[in-house]
Amino acid sequence: MNLKDLYIDFFLSKDHKQIPSSPVIPENDPTCLFNTAGMQPLIPYLLGQTHPYGTRLVDYQKCIRTNDLESVGDTTHHTFFEMLGNWSLGDYFKKESISWSFEFLTKVLELPVERLAVTVFKGNDLIPEDTESIEIWKSLGIKDARIAKTTEDNFWIAGETGPCGPDTEIFYFRSDDEIPDVFDPEDDRWVEIWNNVFMQFNKKIDGSIEELPKKNVDTGMGFERVTAILEGVNDNYTTSIWKDVIEKIEELSGKIYKEIVDNRDVVLEVLRLEKIKFNRTLEKGLREFEKIIIQTDNGILNKDLAFKLYDTYGFPIELTIELAEDAGVKVDVLGFDEKFKEHQEKSRAGSSQKFKGGLSSTSDMNIKYHTATHLLNAALKLVINNDVHQKGSNITDERMRFDFSCDHKLTAEEIEKTEIIINNWIKEDLPVNKTEMTKEEAVAMGAECMFIEKYPDIVTVYTVGNVSKEICGGPHVTSTSELGVFKITKEEASSAGVRRIKATLSEPIDLEVEE
Repeated sequence: MNLKDLYIDFFLSKDHKQIPSSPVIPENDPTCLFNTAGMQPLIPYLLGQTHPYGTRLVDYQKCIRTNDLESVGDTTHHTFFEMLGNWSLGDYFKKESISWSFEFLTKVLELPVERLAVTVFKGNDLIPEDTESIEIWKSLGIKDARIAKTTEDNFWIAGETGPCGPDTEIFYFRSDDEIPDVFDPEDDRWVEIWNNVFMQFNKKIDGSIEELPKKNVDTGMGFERVTAILEGVNDNYTTSIWKDVIEKIEELSGKIYKEIVDNRDVVLEVLRLEKIKFNRTLEKGLREFEKIIIQTDNGILNKDLAFKLYDTYGFPIELTIELAEDAGVKVDVLGFDEKFKEHQEKSRAGSSQKFKGGLSSTSDMNIKYHTATHLLNAALKLVINNDVHQKGSNITDERMRFDFSCDHKLTAEEIEKTEIIINNWIKEDLPVNKTEMTKEEAVAMGAECMFIEKYPDIVTVYTVGNVSKEICGGPHVTSTSELGVFKITKEEASSAGVRRIKATLSEPIDLEVEE
């Protein structure tokens, strides 16, 4: 019998009635896009409406939640998940709810008590500590060291006013490490698996609290998290719920992405550097925001200032709106959208002036510089390592700009060596040959390619002597001797893990080939 059946049968034995799972799109509730918890379809009944199934209910509900997207993809969070829940509509309360939860976990699922811990409401100026729940947990065998008290995380209210009350969350130590004696809810090894909410108060519009004459219980258990526990794994995505689906996706896609595994250290380093870079940009942006907010007119942040935060400091408009709201200022969102569309049109117009390979025209100099990018790409592989790949280029009649993957600033020696290699190839008068073949054949022969997916099935491969093979749209010179003298004028950072070289070609002179 699976977890869902065990759960439903247990609460049926406690005189509950099973209700059907509601659609993920809420019915008659325009306040949200999706049902985010099992209790959401039951809000009218929790507020006092009589439910046709009675006062004790149980179900499993499909949910979609987007408020914690930053956590999705770790070992415990999902956008789509299922929640097992049981409810009391003015019937039983804390003692029955906590005791049944404990009974189901320890007697039905046979989870070891020593791996369980709970949080309870600490109390505040208006509502006292939930000593009743604390005493119930103790009577069931949960030690003091495994009971943590919090304020914000253990109090539930649907909005600013209305039914509210304390809750108690149940955690399981889902780790192979030694179980700590003292429970720390901030320790990620303790995974929340069940939450019991006790709606016993009503918060009035003046902020005061009063006892509800009819008290409710709302509970929710994470189906995927408990399944992982029962199957003995520490990652929801490796359970039977997801495993077969993921394997089928891998099979259908025909991809595991071996190069990502091979370049794991590089990927992690680039991510680390990007995070550092973003945090610095964010800090600068926050300082700039403080200056900009002073310039608001009639409490409105105008479109130009909002777009400056986006364009210069990478602030998404949502972040600007949030910061502005905290400062009591509104944002001209419609004006920002106009500026954003204008920016997109300018970008598209600029892109339309370029041909494949970063050429802005097809002049003789453009063609020379384009061929030179092939030589530079090949030379950098020799000077640095074979993991160097082109990341972009831009060419005019005056210079070439070449972006490439590299984790360090080039030394003066590396720059000089690159120039010598390229100028030797130019002096050797290497032929530039053009061949058409299938994309698969080109890859099989070792042709270099940036953005392979953008090319058609039949591609053009340009071979420069025996030093370079690249899939490219052209055009190119017929021989390297046409290029002249290659000179690197600048080497700088482009982005995390990407460097940029600017170089020029000058008129040919009598060069001696260096050995």
